[in-house]
Amino acid sequence: MPNKVFNLKLDLNGQVVVPRMQIRRNDYETNIFAVQVLQNGVPVNITGWTPIFECLTPARKFIRDDGSENGNMNIINATEGKIEYTVTDKIFASLGDIDVAYFAFEKFENGRTKRVST
Repeated sequence: MPNKVFNLKLDLNGQVVVPRMQIRRNDYETNIFAVQVLQNGVPVNITGWTPIFECLTPARKFIRDDGSENGNMNIINATEGKIEYTVTDKIFASLGDIDVAYFAFEKFENGRTKRVST
C-alpha cells in the first residue's frame, strides 16, 4: 500500500504558513510528514537533537511522540535538518480537527534540556 507523504519545510522563526492537511481516521501508519527544519530559510543541523512531534487532539489530550515507542520518527539527514515522522493511531483517538501540531527538538546539555520548536 502506498504512503501519503506530506513534504513540509518548517522554519524555526515561525514565518512559514503550513497548509491544511487532511488525514482520515484510521489512516495511521500510512501518512508521513517529510520535514526539513530551517532557520530563516537555511537548513538547520539537528545533530545531537531529539525530534518530537507534539499536538493537541480534539479531545484536548496532549500527544508527545519522539518515535521511541513505535519507531516512527527517523532522522533522514541531520546536517540538512531532514526528518520523517509516520503518524500513529494515538493521534486518531478522537474525531475532529487538530489545530495545534508542531515539531520540537530537545538536547540535554550542561545539566539542562534545551528546546526549540517549529
